[in-house]
Amino acid sequence: MEWRLNPNLLQPALRLLNAHPSVDLFASRLNHQFSRFVSYRPDPDAFAVDAFHLSWSKLNFYAFPPFCLLSRVLQKIKMEKATGTLVAPLWPTQPFFPILLKMLTQEPVVLSARKKLLYLPSMPEESHPLHRKLRLVVCKISGSDSEKIDFRWRQQNYLWTHGAL
Repeated sequence: MEWRLNPNLLQPALRLLNAHPSVDLFASRLNHQFSRFVSYRPDPDAFAVDAFHLSWSKLNFYAFPPFCLLSRVLQKIKMEKATGTLVAPLWPTQPFFPILLKMLTQEPVVLSARKKLLYLPSMPEESHPLHRKLRLVVCKISGSDSEKIDFRWRQQNYLWTHGAL
């Protein structure tokens, strides 16, 4: 199933993050969000095939991968010191989630659960089976240590204790 994130929700999130992706890494001709996309199968409209065979280090990417690939995606971003925008489910108990949090370069945008958060481009009236519970985060992330450290340094101000314990 080729679910697509509702562009009316994605575009404001990208504006809040000041993100300007140039390529959609996990897409098809039905669900791509940007004109340049990488498909998982050969497609004449695709910029390339199989995102894992590309170097992401020079791409300003947008990635909304299948949930089962999130750990692999985060590992590739870390290995290649890539920077981009990732959409992931807000599942704090999953093994990928702490890794995702460590890779943030900005505070993420949370998209709340709603009927039209995700839809099938071929059947727009169809809702995702998890639409009542599924919340997504749109994140700017990086595998570069300097960008991550800079973000965490700015966050420390919120955690400092003022005065004696």
